[in-house]
Amino acid sequence: VNATAITCGTNGVIYRDSKDFFRIEPYEIDFVDGSGAGDAFTAGMAIGISESWPLTESLKFGAVLGASVCQGLGCNTTLFSRSKAQVEMQKLKVLD
Repeated sequence: VNATAITCGTNGVIYRDSKDFFRIEPYEIDFVDGSGAGDAFTAGMAIGISESWPLTESLKFGAVLGASVCQGLGCNTTLFSRSKAQVEMQKLKVLD
């Protein structure tokens, strides 16, 4: 494995590759149900990567989308729109 991203719930996201190690702070929500959070995270990260965003922005987008689905029961009632997620991801910091 050349790189890995691990979601850690209220501890955010950890990323590691051969050169870099950092965390993305968590997106604060009122947690209801974690169903679909990993899928939403992965989809957000994949969108960013496929659109050639910087890695940190791809991870932030995934983190916000993953958190957004946890605000309601099931996994689709609270999913942020793309534009909402792009606004909210700017609030997250990259931590060493």
